[in-house]
Amino acid sequence: MEAVCAIRALEDRIAAFRECNAQDTEIEKMICMQFMDYPSADYLKNNTEFMAVLTDLGGGADHY
Repeated sequence: MEAVCAIRALEDRIAAFRECNAQDTEIEKMICMQFMDYPSADYLKNNTEFMAVLTDLGGGADHY
C-alpha cells in the first residue's frame, strides 16, 4: 500500500509541474530528488510497481 501512495504522490507532483508548463528536464530533476540516499528512496527503487510507473513516464532511475 505504501508503494501505491508513493506512486500517487509522484503522479500528483508531475501533474502539478505540467500545469505550470514545466519542461521535462524540470520534472526529471524533481524525480531525481526522489532517489537521494535515504531509506525511503531505497524502498521506492526496489519497488517494481513504482519503477514501472517511472519507466512508463519515459524515464527510470538507472541514471539517478
